[in-house]
Amino acid sequence: MQKAKIAYGVKVTEVRPINLKTLKIPLPPLEEQHAIASFLDDKIAKIQECIAKKTRMTELLKEYKQALTTQITTKGLDPQAKLKPSGVAWLGDIPGGVGVVRLRACFYEFDKECGEGDYTLLSVTQKEGIIPQSAIPNKKDISNRNKAKYKIVPLGAIAYNKMRMWQGAMGYNNISKGIVSPAYIVILPHQTAHAPYFHYLFKSPYMLAMFNKFSYGLCADMNCLRYEDFQNILTPLPPLPEQHAIASALDEKTAKIDSLLAKLQAQIQALKEHKSALISAGVLGQLPLKANHAKIQ
Repeated sequence: MQKAKIAYGVKVTEVRPINLKTLKIPLPPLEEQHAIASFLDDKIAKIQECIAKKTRMTELLKEYKQALTTQITTKGLDPQAKLKPSGVAWLGDIPGGVGVVRLRACFYEFDKECGEGDYTLLSVTQKEGIIPQSAIPNKKDISNRNKAKYKIVPLGAIAYNKMRMWQGAMGYNNISKGIVSPAYIVILPHQTAHAPYFHYLFKSPYMLAMFNKFSYGLCADMNCLRYEDFQNILTPLPPLPEQHAIASALDEKTAKIDSLLAKLQAQIQALKEHKSALISAGVLGQLPLKANHAKIQ
């Protein structure tokens, strides 16, 4: 806090040594400094080890979630199902009842402007899918106030970010009828497709690779996945009842994984806060240390 008061700069903020040396700090006797440093070395090392383990568990759970989603959306729920060649390199073998079609057989573009209607402004996020923009903390609507050209996103539709679809920036709208920027693509399912199933399928690494392959632009940073190209991507198409069953199963399984991930994140945050509090207490002389190198009373 003291350093923040003497820092200056516009793009690059710095603290000059001449100003830094004017700050006042607590200065325990030298032996006590040694004791505090040794104590904190030991405690912080244990906290960091715990944080590292929980972070690794988080990474493994995310990898498991992705692998589970890919396995179930492409291979189905029956591990004993008889497989057949799909004819698509990335897809490999698929269950006998699953077809392979282009995405235009599953979706059509819904390109309707909202005009002067009163709609909820939606955001399409990579992590959470479609959510009301008002649910994003500290995010203000800086877009043009005239939203007559914004696209309607009906309930049951999927909307995706043309420039970030290859990163998974898409979502299934199960909230309410809303609108998104004209920069997004809105698609609705034909009667052969169940949108929640495709919401999971579109997150698989193989489909993300296809979205990237079919994105075009003047340079990599400007690549867009237009509907004209999206519709030509090959996809597995299980029977409709199986799509429903897969989506329901993944809802349940991923909800449990997400719950575990949330608990781990909360534990990691608590450990970081404990580390910060421990350091503050140590340097401010609030720990019951003897001045003989980290022996505790």
